[in-house]
Amino acid sequence: MKYTIICPVYPPEPVVSAATSRQIAEKIRADHHDVTVITAFPNRPEGKLYAGYTRKLFQKETDKSGIQIVRCFSTLAPSSEILSRLLENLSFGFTSGIRLLFSSQPDLVYSNSWPIFATGLVALVCKIRRIPYVISVQDIYPESLLIQGRLKSDGIITKILYAIDRWIVSGSKKTILISDEFAEIYAASRKLPANQVMVVPNWIDENKVTPEPAALYRNERHIDPNQFVLVYGGNVGVASGMTEFLLTLKHISTPQAIVLIIAGSGSQLDACRKIAKEIRNVEVIFHSPWEEEDTSKVLSAADLLILPTHGQQSLFSVPSKLIAYMLSGRPILGLTLPNSSTAKTIEKAACGWVIDPDNRNGIVEKILEISEYEKDLLEKRGANGRIFAMQNFTAKACLPEVIRVISQNPNKLRHRKNK
Repeated sequence: MKYTIICPVYPPEPVVSAATSRQIAEKIRADHHDVTVITAFPNRPEGKLYAGYTRKLFQKETDKSGIQIVRCFSTLAPSSEILSRLLENLSFGFTSGIRLLFSSQPDLVYSNSWPIFATGLVALVCKIRRIPYVISVQDIYPESLLIQGRLKSDGIITKILYAIDRWIVSGSKKTILISDEFAEIYAASRKLPANQVMVVPNWIDENKVTPEPAALYRNERHIDPNQFVLVYGGNVGVASGMTEFLLTLKHISTPQAIVLIIAGSGSQLDACRKIAKEIRNVEVIFHSPWEEEDTSKVLSAADLLILPTHGQQSLFSVPSKLIAYMLSGRPILGLTLPNSSTAKTIEKAACGWVIDPDNRNGIVEKILEISEYEKDLLEKRGANGRIFAMQNFTAKACLPEVIRVISQNPNKLRHRKNK
């Protein structure tokens, strides 16, 4: 069997969907099938081309397991401005679609590409060539753009985007969604039948993030053992809600020494540095760039991990950092809407607390309240998170489900569609 995986992020990029795409490719290859990965030149998370790479229209390579990797030209998006993101989306969609159109015919395409445009171009080629395809949805669009105020709910562009997305998923063999809440949205707004939906959460390698002594990182940064340490680790972009959280911290007034560590980079990092200079009662430490090998050490420095989201963004995306947080064995404060997937996961796992992201006074009060909790309670919540993540958000739990969907008789499906 021949499989093609299309994903704009792929190792060496340290992104969760890059790692999961590689694990899928490696598992298919280990089962003695031919695998081609069509991806972009590595540039995430900062939107800058990695050293040692030169962008071309196409570049082929083969990894040590025999997976064929084709890197395609795309524009870069070092900022989260809608135009740069759109150009990145369209350019990768065009080059990956062209590559798929003129490559040897695969038996199935698995697409975890940028939403709507890039994914739509892949779906179009698949329909032209009568190739069964499976779509993985990480974030829901155009809803995310509506929440960010970049589209109007009654605008013609919004209606067109909804129509395109419905067309994409209606033709897919399966649509893999990362939460039950996503599945409910797709059933209601895309009229997607239940038998075309598969819910499989994202996952990470449990060995990548392990609990470590808090003192390891605290000693490096000369943090007093008696200080209450908040940690944010991940992309510092618009959807992260970090600028709003820092503005909230300006209202904290407490005799207790509180430290916030911000680990990561992104389009809003400079804005966060600027706001941090205006905060008087919380010491803010930036750890950027954040190397992958520092993940466990940095997260484990926390008394409390902070997971902010921007407005209603939490209803249409699930931050992958939640899994890393849980595996680190530290409790989590989710600044997220109570009916979001993130909130329900935190509550189900009993690994932290949830509060509305717009409730600034409530956020301040909750942080101060948690800072007074007994250490045993914090440790218990953290341990609950790691146990839950090990059971639900690892390759052992999730990868077989994706492989099962991908390997379900693609030839039969093609035969039915050709009738």
